Parts: sequence; C-alpha cells; structure tokens
Amino acid sequence: MLSTTDLHPKCTSRREAMKNAWINNSVISYLSMIWISAFLAVITTNPTKAETYLNATAHTRINRELFSLVTKTASKINSRSCHAAFNLTVLKIYVYNISVNDLILKRNWGWVSNPWNQHNQYIPEYVIHQNILNSEYLTTNASEATHFFIPIGIYETVLLKKLQFEVLRTLSSSPWFIHSRGCNHLFVWSSQRPLNRLLGQTLSRLLRDNSKVRFLAVEDVDNRLDTLRFQHGRDIKIPPFVPVQSHVNLEKVGKAKQARQNLLYFSGTLKNHPLRMFLKRILANQPGCIINDAGIVMKQDNDTTSPHSMEVARIMQTTLRDMSQSDFCLCPRGLTPGTRRIFEAIATGCIPVILSDDFVWPFPHLRASIASATVRIPEQSASNVLKDIRSFSTMQKHELRRFLSTVHSAFMYHIPRPHPGDAFEQLLITLISGTNPSR
Repeated sequence: MLSTTDLHPKCTSRREAMKNAWINNSVISYLSMIWISAFLAVITTNPTKAETYLNATAHTRINRELFSLVTKTASKINSRSCHAAFNLTVLKIYVYNISVNDLILKRNWGWVSNPWNQHNQYIPEYVIHQNILNSEYLTTNASEATHFFIPIGIYETVLLKKLQFEVLRTLSSSPWFIHSRGCNHLFVWSSQRPLNRLLGQTLSRLLRDNSKVRFLAVEDVDNRLDTLRFQHGRDIKIPPFVPVQSHVNLEKVGKAKQARQNLLYFSGTLKNHPLRMFLKRILANQPGCIINDAGIVMKQDNDTTSPHSMEVARIMQTTLRDMSQSDFCLCPRGLTPGTRRIFEAIATGCIPVILSDDFVWPFPHLRASIASATVRIPEQSASNVLKDIRSFSTMQKHELRRFLSTVHSAFMYHIPRPHPGDAFEQLLITLISGTNPSR
C-alpha cells in the first residue's frame, strides 16, 4: 500500500492526507480488480491467447506475484466452469470388437504391460481403450452411443494385414459409421510412426480422406514423409503415456521448500535435432547441469527379464530419479515438437524448460494454467537458457513447483480405470465441448 507522505507530502492535516491516500489506494485497487477480471475473462474464453500473453510477461519480476494470483484463480475457474458447462454423464461410448487387435495385444503383452519399457509412450491406444472399458461411459448398445471407439493397437507387423482387413470390413459394414461418415468415431494415433504405411492405403483413405473420424493424437505437427496429418479443429491433441511408477508425491513436493541437488537436467537422444546438439555443447560442463545422451538402441522386448529390458529399466529409473532431484528439466524439440520428457518432468515435479516453438499443450481449457507452471524459451534464444533459469530465486522455483503440483494430474493417465480429473477425463471434456482450437 502507498503511504500518506508518499502521496501527499504537502497536505496540511493528517486527516486530509489519510483521506487522499485512501482514495488513491481505493482507485488503484479498483483498477487492479478490473484488470484481473478482464484477464480472467480472456483466460476462460480464449486460453490460447492468454497463454501467449503469459509466456511473454509472466516471468518478469514486477508481474510475477500478480500473475501467480491470476493463474491460480483462473485454474480454479477453468476447472469449475468445464465441469459445470459439460455434463459428461451424457457420453455413451461404444467400442468396436476387433478380434485381431486382441490377439496382437496378447502377443505383445510383455512390453505393453512393462512400466519401464521405453516404448510405452506409444501405448495411449491401449490405455484409452482400457479407460473406456472400465468407465461409466461404456455402452454395449451401439444404437444409444454418442461416440464410437476404433481400437487399433499397431505393435507389430506380423498380423498387420489381418488387422487392416478386419477394421476395414467392420467400418464399411457399420451403419453408424456410414450414416455419420465417422464424425463421432475416435481413433488414437501416437503419431510418431508412419501410419499411412502401417494402416495401408485403403484403410488410411477410409479413416482420413473419405470420413470425418477424429484422431486423438500425441503430436499435432509431424512434417516427416508418409505420415498422416493432424487436422486442427477436428482432431484432439492428447498427452503421451507416462507410467504411474514415474509419479512422485507432488503434494509433498509442492510444500517442500528445500533446494534440489541439480539445477538443470536432460537425458535423451541428442542426435535427433541440431538444437539438442547445440545445447549439449553449451551446457555439458556447466556446474549444476546434467546432460546425458541415451546411448542404448531401444527395441520392443517382450521379455522383461532380458539383459536389454533390465538395462532400459535401469536407465529409465535413473533418469526419473535424477529429474526428481533437479530444479529444471530441459525439454528441447526432437524429431517432433513434443517430447515425452515434458510430461515426465511434470510427473516428477521438475519444472519443464521447453525449447520448441511449435509445441502446443493438450486440452485447450488447461493451456493457460499449465503454461504458468512451466518455462518457455524460444529456440533462437537457446544460448540464454542457463542465464534465464539462474535468474529464478529459490522462492520462485518453489512457487512454480507448487503450482505444477496442482495441475499435473490432468496430464497423467491411469490403468485400467481412469481417475477423476486425469487425462482421460480432460479428453472427454475436450471431446464434448465440440471444439479443439489447437492454435
């Protein structure tokens, strides 16, 4: 608050000075409330615009406390408004019976069910399928369904032709698919594989070119050849899967104020993108920075006790342990703008430092909230990353972790049954809202 002498040094009486000070402070408070109310209105109606503004100004020293107050309030408003506005109980999801898919899952169960398998970022198909089957939204009566789920788990090539044929036959003979042209049909796409080739030309055309099937995609930007394209406004972006074993007690992390052992941590494949190689050169020998190159060739291994599986499990457990002991987790783009490392950082309470200009958060109604709990640095400013993160005080890092602990569950999945407020429920909120502004 402003003092009376600061505002009115020439006032002839203390009563007059106090009166004038009260008027000025009231005006300032009133204008601040108008500003906060207006900003909250922007957040709740246009999260993408609010996220852009937050990224530009939220980490300036003058605005940090005010933005902290605004974003905390906005998070609560968004959570309440989404649940109030969308009645999820009206959802009824019918799951097509694709018998070959069940056989493929059984043949690959060893690595699909292995929590330390490095390929589990590719199993949101299985996770969402299980969530639907174990939720109140499942219906076995197709005539009452509001949505239809197409289970396609592409984990191998041995039975690929049979899978393509059965899915094609099922959809082409489905009156609900034909009548709606698939606009109420859902297909999970992990995005980092050439689905055009895996699905086959005929099925690819059916799912994308000749229908309105909505893809639930981990990535919305993938410029590699022979890859199906994400369609903004129609498809829905979802988080990759992070095993529940990765999660730390973020409620306890949010309350803990002690400093962590490391300042900055990264572990991954450095050769995936020139930006990663550049960051390795400038950060490798800096104090408090740990930069590890994943020096193992990953493969799908159904034997969880094989030397390869055991080594991968050790690397992943070490990575998650080091992340949980670091203030910041470096998340540069790789082959695609997104990386599972962002969501592993969220799970371990390590503040993500995102260097990927094209990365967009899943779930439009949560983007402003999660953006205020992370650090975003333009790719062209990568040389300043160490300077930028060193500017955060211990208290500021604690505040970021505390806010991260309040929103992290919305980006995590659970198997087999979904939890209230988790990524599956956020997907349903996005689905029933009828819109998906990805930009």
